[in-house]
Amino acid sequence: MMRMIDLRIAKQDDIDYFMSIRLEMLKVVNDLPEDYEYSDEMINESRDYFLNGDQITVLATDGDAVIGCASMSFIRIMPTFDHPLGECEIKEILYASVYCIKL
Repeated sequence: MMRMIDLRIAKQDDIDYFMSIRLEMLKVVNDLPEDYEYSDEMINESRDYFLNGDQITVLATDGDAVIGCASMSFIRIMPTFDHPLGECEIKEILYASVYCIKL
């Protein structure tokens, strides 16, 4: 039976879920040891960006477990014909390793 994965826009009270998966993935993509300890600055700035930054984060859940997230940052640029209102950039897509498809 196929599992159902739900997507929803993260709210401020989802900060612990977001921080957990973000810090986990930073270790993976930067080849850091599993017991690596982040600086207070990295943790505090990441938390502040999630709570106060010009962004939206979408969480993927499998039941009660948060298994991934995608953050979209909004960047205002001078209008062009291709971008008359500015720009949105998908900054990252993070996922729990057990949901990774090996190619």
